Amino acid sequence: FDRLVNKDGQKVYQPVPLAERSLKERILDNLPTEIPFTGDKGIKLKDVEAGLASMEDFVAQLTPEELESLTHGDFVMDSPLGAKGNAAVMGGIIESLREKGVPPITTTDGPSGIRLQYYCSLLPCGTCLACTWDPALVESLYQAHGREMVQKDSDVLLGPGMNIHRNPLCGRNFEYFSEDPLLAGKMGAAITRGAQSIGVSVCVKHYTTNNQENGRYVNDSRISNRALREIYLKPFEIVIKEGDAYAVMSSYNMCNGRYVAANRALITDVLRTDWGFKGAVFGDWNPSYPHIPLISSG
Repeated sequence: FDRLVNKDGQKVYQPVPLAERSLKERILDNLPTEIPFTGDKGIKLKDVEAGLASMEDFVAQLTPEELESLTHGDFVMDSPLGAKGNAAVMGGIIESLREKGVPPITTTDGPSGIRLQYYCSLLPCGTCLACTWDPALVESLYQAHGREMVQKDSDVLLGPGMNIHRNPLCGRNFEYFSEDPLLAGKMGAAITRGAQSIGVSVCVKHYTTNNQENGRYVNDSRISNRALREIYLKPFEIVIKEGDAYAVMSSYNMCNGRYVAANRALITDVLRTDWGFKGAVFGDWNPSYPHIPLISSG
C-alpha cells in the first residue's frame, strides 16, 4: 500500500498497482529451442569455423556431461590446463570436449597488467588511466597488453572494471576509472578495442551496481531506473556499443532485491535486447547465492 496524506493531514492508504506481467511466463515463453541429441558425428569445432557444419550440428553431438562442463570453469584457480597462475580455465575442461576441438580457454586477472606466475608488465591502474583523458593512448597501451597476453598464453583478460566510484572507501576503486560514467565508458571501450584487436578477449566487469566490496555477496543496491540507466549502466553500455566486448562478468550483489546474475531484466533485456550484446556472460568466480540456484560460474 502507498501511504498518502489527505487535506486534513490524516494518513490514508491506497493500493499500489502490481505488475501485470509474469516473469515466470516471460522466461518460459522465451526458452531456446531444444536441439535433439545425435551422438558423436565426428564434427569438430574447427569444422564450424570453416563453414563445413553448423553450430547446431556440433552442439547436437554433446552429451549432458559435456554441455554441463561448458557452463563452468575448471573449479580451481591456477588450473593445470592453463598458464601457471591463471585465474581460471573454461571451455575444453574435460578430455571429450578437447577431442571435439574445444580448447581450454585461459583467463587472467588484469587491473594493472597480467597476473600470472611469470614476469609480466606492470601497467597503470584504471583510475590512473582515466586521469590521462586520452582514449587513443590507452588503446595503444592495451594493444601492447594484448600482445603480452598472447605471449603468456592468456586468452581472456578479466577486465576492464567498469563500476562507478560510488564511495571513496570501496576496496576495488583502483580497478575502476571514475565517478563519471562517460569517462569510464570511453576508457573501457579504448581498453577493449586495444586488447581485442590482437585477437584476445576482455571480460567487462562487474555487471552491475557492484558498489562496495564488503558484503558484496549479499549487498542490495537500491537504485531508481533513471539513475541506473544514466549512471551505473552507462559505462557498460558504452563499452559494449563502442568497444564490442566479447564477454561480460556479472556481479555477486543484488540490484533492487534480485541477484544480478539471475536478473532477466539486466542480463537479457538490457544487455542483449537493448544494447545488442552477442557475447558470453560469466558469473563471478564462486557465487553462492542463498536464495537461488547456481546458474553460472567462471
